[in-house]
Amino acid sequence: MVDVRNLKAKIDEKKSCLNGWCPNWGWRCWLALKRDSTTIVGLYGIGGVGKTTLANFVGNQLRQEKIFDEVGIATVSQDPDIIKVQGELAKSLGWALNEKDERERADRLRLMFSESKSSKILIILDDVWNELDLKTIGIPVGDGDNCWKILLTTRLPPVCYSMRCDPQIQLGFLKPEEGLDLLREHSGIDVADSKLIGVSEQVADECKGLPLAIKAVGSALKGKGFDEWNLALDKLQDAKLNTIEGIGKEDQDVYRCLKFSYDYLNDEDSRSCFLLCSLFPEDYEIDLDDLVGYAVGLRWYRAESIEKVRSLLSGTIKELKASSLLLDA
Repeated sequence: MVDVRNLKAKIDEKKSCLNGWCPNWGWRCWLALKRDSTTIVGLYGIGGVGKTTLANFVGNQLRQEKIFDEVGIATVSQDPDIIKVQGELAKSLGWALNEKDERERADRLRLMFSESKSSKILIILDDVWNELDLKTIGIPVGDGDNCWKILLTTRLPPVCYSMRCDPQIQLGFLKPEEGLDLLREHSGIDVADSKLIGVSEQVADECKGLPLAIKAVGSALKGKGFDEWNLALDKLQDAKLNTIEGIGKEDQDVYRCLKFSYDYLNDEDSRSCFLLCSLFPEDYEIDLDDLVGYAVGLRWYRAESIEKVRSLLSGTIKELKASSLLLDA
């Protein structure tokens, strides 16, 4: 006799992936990667729509369910540093990669993949902008006995074609009700508070179904009252009239919301820290000690010791992460 209640609970858990905002896309990735015939799955969509978050979530789920023994992840970026990609991939798989030369590192990775044929490995290649030569990285290609699969994320559908992804899954915008739920969750709104129901719906609409934008705006408005919400709505609507130079039309909405979240930071030190972090290369893993040195030199905090500066800076970084302005490496 099937335990219907237990089965329903498992189904509901799957449907609620990422707090309910990606049931269809999450399921599609999950099912595609389980198929024996699948080698590379392509996940594409505009910036801020949640590709990285979904890829990490699916990877963790598949590992927990023992579909894969290991999950390796590397960020490729617009101008890929192959040595960095190799290092991230090896580190995430728990492998030692001591070679300095790119080709030697690739040979070592191929050897380690060959020695791990008894393990099922999922490789997540995040933020791919152009066709990527997997052999250059050290990922085996054309080995019929391999037990690895790739989940690739990109903004550009042609990348999925050039990398021969099958299937190619487009990650779309959230439905209005999903976006509203996500906004209320991150802002801590009590759905019983009738004063904020209408204005929160309008604010969610201004975020255009983009999870990153919704999280940033919701975090900025956490604990705020009706007047602050109304002011926020006014600012978001006014911001639509201004085009951000150097930003493509498809990315304007998410940058507009991130700018709003930046303006709502508590103090000038937080804003300065964010701007400093933005000077580092894309996807750079910023060391806290480096930031401490800059903070002391720029005299951000009036603190009597470096340890005090470190403590205050750690609090600032937590605030920036909570505002979705910084992400964990």
